[in-house]
Amino acid sequence: MLGSAESKTRAAEAFEKAALGIIIASLLLTIGTGLALSPLPEFQTDLSAFSPASDADAAEERLDAVMTASPHRIYVHIEPNQEGANVLEMGALQQLSIDLDAVDSLSSGKDNFIISHINAAQILNVALEERDSQGRDISAFNNWEEMLDSIVEDEECIDAIGDDRAIATASFARSVMLHEDFDYDPVCNWLANGKTGDPTPSASSTMWIIEISGDLSADERLQKSLLIKSTLEKRASAPDSALNYGVVSDDIVSNEINESTLDNLVWLLIISICVVVLVLAIAFRSPLMVAAPLTGLSAALIWTYGIMTLVGVEFSILEVAVAPVVLGLGIDYSIHLQRSYEKARHETDSPAMAWIQSFSSLRMALTLSVITTVFAFLANFLSPLPPIKTFGMTLALGVVSAFVASTLTVGALHVIV
Repeated sequence: MLGSAESKTRAAEAFEKAALGIIIASLLLTIGTGLALSPLPEFQTDLSAFSPASDADAAEERLDAVMTASPHRIYVHIEPNQEGANVLEMGALQQLSIDLDAVDSLSSGKDNFIISHINAAQILNVALEERDSQGRDISAFNNWEEMLDSIVEDEECIDAIGDDRAIATASFARSVMLHEDFDYDPVCNWLANGKTGDPTPSASSTMWIIEISGDLSADERLQKSLLIKSTLEKRASAPDSALNYGVVSDDIVSNEINESTLDNLVWLLIISICVVVLVLAIAFRSPLMVAAPLTGLSAALIWTYGIMTLVGVEFSILEVAVAPVVLGLGIDYSIHLQRSYEKARHETDSPAMAWIQSFSSLRMALTLSVITTVFAFLANFLSPLPPIKTFGMTLALGVVSAFVASTLTVGALHVIV
C-alpha cells in the first residue's frame, strides 16, 4: 500500500526506474495496435446486424449451404439531362441501349459478372428480336412510329384484357420500371386512329436493374458496383449525352455510409482533441501539462480501436461515439492527477515522488470511478443485439485504456521530461 512515507519512497524509486520502460512499452503498444488499424477498419452498416440472433439465422445458413447464391441487384435511376425532357424519346432510348452494351462489354472483360439486365431499351430490343421480320434493333429506327409499325399489326391496347401474364408484365413495368407520370395514351391513340399521329409515350425517368453474380465476395461486389457506377457516370458526362444515371446498391450505400462514418470519426476526433487542448491549456497553462495527457489519451484511443480490431471485432457505426467518450473520461483522470501532481511538486523535487503522492491521494476515487464506469458499459453485453454488445465492450476497454494511459504513461512522461 502507499499509505506510509517509506512505501511511497519505494514506489517512487521503482516508478522512476520504470518510467523509460513504461514509455517504450506504451510506444510499442501504440505502434502495434496502430498497425492493426491500417487500413482503417470498416464499419458495419447492414441493418440485419442489429437484429438479435434467432433460429432463423441457423435456418438461413443451412439454406445458403445447399442453394445457389442469389444474385445481387444494382439499381440505376435514369433521367434526361434537360429538365422536362422525355426519357422515352427514341434518341434517349438509343443511348440507353448503347450504354447497356458498354456495361455488357465491361462485364465480358471481368469474367461475366453481370447475370442479367432489364431496362426500357433492352425490353424494346427483345420485342424487336421476336417480332421484327428484318431482325433490327432499336438503333435502326428514327422514332416510335417506325418502330411500332415494324412490330404491331392489328392490335389495340384493350387486347391485353384477360391476359394475366401481359397485365402482370405491364403492371411491373409501370410500377417499377417507369416514373409514376408515365403516359402511354399516345400509343393507344395511335393504334385506335389507324396508326396516325405521334405514338411516343412519355415519362420523366425510368429504372435499369442490373443483376450481378451472387458468388462474388462482398469486396468484389463493391468493386464491380463502383466500376459500373463510374462507367455510367463517365458516359453520362459526355457532351452529347442525353441521360443522367444515378447508381445505387446495398454495397454502394454501405460503402458510402462507411466513408461518411470515417469522416465523422475524424471530425469528432479533431473537435474532441481541440476541446481537450483548450481545457488543459486553461487548467494548467503549461505545454508539458497539455502535451502529456494529450499524448496519453491519443495512445489510449489507438489501443482501444487497435485491440478490438486485433481480436476480430466487427465495428458498427456506434463505435464512432467511443472516441469522444474515452477522451472525455480520460481528460478527467488527467486533470485530477496533474492538479494533485502540481501541488505535490511544491513539497518535493522528485517528479516520481510527486506523481506517486498524487496517485496515492486519488487512487481510491479514480479506481472506483473506473470500475463503476466499466461495469456500466459492460451492462450492454446483456443486450441481444451484437452491435450493442460490441459497443459496450469497446467503451469498457477504452475507459481502462484511458485510465492506464493517464496514470502510467502520463506519469512516466512527467518523470522523464
